[in-house]
Amino acid sequence: MGKAQKSFADKAKKMGSTQTETRQVRVIRSVKDPKTGVVKFFDRMETVVDKGQLDQHLSELVQAES
Repeated sequence: MGKAQKSFADKAKKMGSTQTETRQVRVIRSVKDPKTGVVKFFDRMETVVDKGQLDQHLSELVQAES
């Protein structure tokens, strides 16, 4: 007998129930070079677990980098 095939929806449903609620956020930071005056942009992806704390988490991240 063959193995039962799982659809993508079944796999996504299974993964959604085992993982916590997370959100990927891109943080873009700009830095101006004091010598040349050129603005450089740096970006990175951050994973935030709780939706309600998004602003607080990002402000803490910016404070830590400064």
